[in-house]
Amino acid sequence: MELCASNWRSRIEPRARQGRFPRACRLKLSRWQRLACIVFAGVLATAVAPARADGPPNSPTTKKIAAIVTIYTHNSHADLIVSRLLQTDTLDGKGKDSPLQLASLYTDQKPEKDISRLLAASHRLRVSETIEDALTLGTGRLAVDGVLLIAEHGEYPKSPLGNTQYPKRRFWEATLKVFRDSGRVVPVFVDKHLADNWQDAKYIYDTARELKVPLMAGSSIPVTWRRPPLRIPRGTDMVEAVQIGFGPFEGYGFHALESLQCLVERRRRRVGGCLALRW
Repeated sequence: MELCASNWRSRIEPRARQGRFPRACRLKLSRWQRLACIVFAGVLATAVAPARADGPPNSPTTKKIAAIVTIYTHNSHADLIVSRLLQTDTLDGKGKDSPLQLASLYTDQKPEKDISRLLAASHRLRVSETIEDALTLGTGRLAVDGVLLIAEHGEYPKSPLGNTQYPKRRFWEATLKVFRDSGRVVPVFVDKHLADNWQDAKYIYDTARELKVPLMAGSSIPVTWRRPPLRIPRGTDMVEAVQIGFGPFEGYGFHALESLQCLVERRRRRVGGCLALRW
């Protein structure tokens, strides 16, 4: 099962330690009430400590990341990926801090349940109205060290084949424009597949090779837990393999393929590639 699909069931928000306040003073707040309190505390801290308004000094090794997403709601892919740069790897403030710094965020849509603005206020995060601004931080030149391109969820049209036409190519072209104008490129990670159709996927691949953009795409499936544990030794002779998946084809068929590939790629390298793939 995909890490981001299973992790939400056990996601725990920070709680006040028992005994810290008298019982009569303990309040049980929802996640959004707690987040609103954090926002208020952030605004108050800015008012009383203007010298720290820019946050702690950046380490020379800290890499600035721009996140380009379709929507940012609770448990969306944007939340489960980008929020780990803000709320530690366990999404509760108790895990390991990311070595990456989220420098900016662009959201293509802002639904009623959007949480990006609350997070941005509590973490003093730049919210950009355009992809260009997210990548340049208002300087007119590329000013980040990497780009997260997360186009999953949101209200978008369907293709004749029934696939959701997420704006991955539009996101990519806007990113390439900044690269070209700046005369340099930075690594880009695309969540899940490159595009919903072959033409766009090939365009993204070809232009990445042309400009020598370090490009990676995929999900957490290849490195998530396997239950029961399954580890195929490298060099195993393998003729056929079967993967059983679930859920909508577009959303989970990709994960089924990734699950299969990460195991099949451990086969003996006498012959490369696959002879046939059948759904």
